[in-house]
Amino acid sequence: MPLDYQAFREQTHSAYLDYAHVRLGGRDEAAEAVAAAYDDLAVIWMEALRSARTPALAWLLLDRAVCARTRARVGVCPRGRSRLAGAVADVRILHYRLGLSIEMTADLIGADVHVVQALLFVVDREAPETCSGCTGRAAHPPGSVQKRPA
Repeated sequence: MPLDYQAFREQTHSAYLDYAHVRLGGRDEAAEAVAAAYDDLAVIWMEALRSARTPALAWLLLDRAVCARTRARVGVCPRGRSRLAGAVADVRILHYRLGLSIEMTADLIGADVHVVQALLFVVDREAPETCSGCTGRAAHPPGSVQKRPA
């Protein structure tokens, strides 16, 4: 594999694994989903590098791999009724559940910081009972991802 692919994988692996674990509930299943996403990315790596936002393309592949495992287990992938709902759910997990900063969340999903801020505004406007984990406390093993400053 090219060095830039290996570097990208090394840089994103921990956060991808933690995210998939939150979505799927099991560490082994999360590892399988992340491996599948990286396998798919490896096939199109040169095309991904030519794209406007390589991380956004990789994030889409991760979402598809996680959804495939969810569908195999329960028959559906509960991502909301629109791409916006899925994006809101993703930033909720990354920022509030995993404790990533807004900047780190934006880098990971390949979005502009302002887009992540807008998505978090939607999260913050939701009723508290639908926003589990919006306390800013991380719900992952210590040290698995870099946390935002308290």
